[in-house]
Amino acid sequence: IFLYAEDFLRDTDKCFNPYDGTFKRKNCPSPPDCNWSGQEGPAKLCINRVPYPDNHSEYYVLMMKCTPTYINCDKCMCGSISSDSSSNAYCRYSDQDPSDDQVDIQCSDLTTIEMTTRSGRKFHFNNYYI
Repeated sequence: IFLYAEDFLRDTDKCFNPYDGTFKRKNCPSPPDCNWSGQEGPAKLCINRVPYPDNHSEYYVLMMKCTPTYINCDKCMCGSISSDSSSNAYCRYSDQDPSDDQVDIQCSDLTTIEMTTRSGRKFHFNNYYI
């Protein structure tokens, strides 16, 4: 059985700071510990990155989550990652909506992102600071 590689924070990653509206690497919290096994088997870290609405060549970290190892992690929503193993890897944009059952993103309009929890609760994110 093929298992997808666990993700990690890269040197090029940026995270949002809601207190000052900045996107910087130092704003990124430590990733969650995914060294556990649940109902669907062992978990792995998955980091979802999305492009800025006004600059599709730059990406930021939307979320870090633990997923079952058999699930493919969409490391670069609306694109692809240049390398699965390099700490200097970056995302390349392509106008292709991701297929993720917990995140609704329209790559052609990135001003609003909707996320759904496993229990069905929905959260909407508007990029006010971008």
